Amino acid sequence: VTGGGGGARGGGAGAPGPVLARASRSTPVKITTNDALVAMVNQDSDSLSLFSTASKTRSALVDFGADTMPVSVALHPDDKTAFVVLRRSRQLAKETANDTVAPAVAATRAPLGSEPTGVALSPTGAIAVVANFGEGTVTFVQTSDMTVLGTTSVGGNPRALAITNDRDGDDGEQRDPLRIGA
Repeated sequence: VTGGGGGARGGGAGAPGPVLARASRSTPVKITTNDALVAMVNQDSDSLSLFSTASKTRSALVDFGADTMPVSVALHPDDKTAFVVLRRSRQLAKETANDTVAPAVAATRAPLGSEPTGVALSPTGAIAVVANFGEGTVTFVQTSDMTVLGTTSVGGNPRALAITNDRDGDDGEQRDPLRIGA
């Protein structure tokens, strides 16, 4: 995945750790790669619901605070971490331990542009890419420490994202999200 001016890259061939099983795309509902957990944003209650597919019950509710308005979620390939776009607060939040009854929200949130709408992850989960509808930009965030790597103008009003994945663990060779259709 490249972008943000200097070419933000995550992982190389043979990178340690899990790799997403398929392409990542922005959505308000996501299921883990092992189909054990469903994550769903709740815009009206500023939260994220986590559901166990085995018991068919809600296993946890993660609160992001008043007036945050979560709109999109992406799940890391470790199946334990979620990245949630908070539209009103213009932030990307990191939620961890979603495979437990006590998930937590990381203290550090990445600042985003105007009206962020969707998030997708690089195949290794090293980079999150967020569409900023109000500015016609995308923001690249390093997921390990929630550092903004850069923001790039794409024009129009981007609403959703998808990042390809050939499952070899090399984030850098995936099609640049800024050149889709080129």
